[in-house]
Amino acid sequence: MVRFEPGDLVWIHISKGRFPSKHKSKLMLRADGPFRIIEKVNDNAYKVDLPSDYNVSATFNVKDLTPYLDDDDDSDLRTNHFQPEADDVHHGNDKTESETTIKGFDESN
Repeated sequence: MVRFEPGDLVWIHISKGRFPSKHKSKLMLRADGPFRIIEKVNDNAYKVDLPSDYNVSATFNVKDLTPYLDDDDDSDLRTNHFQPEADDVHHGNDKTESETTIKGFDESN
């Protein structure tokens, strides 16, 4: 089970029942944030620092919260771990990119 502490950043899940004004179509975002946890109510509920224009209770069930991963966090799956200097295409080949031709490509056209 995921547990949060005050000060943690989280995404909140936007559900049609809880946020009718924010859920207008299937293509709308299903999460919003990040928002800061301000209080742990119990193991299953947390109070989130929501802006007043949301007009909903700031207490959320843990199932409606997802941890926010900072861009610097190595566990972020969106991060590209390939190094720009590592070029597998020309590995072991001394030709420059301009000297390399693509198979089937006719340079005379």
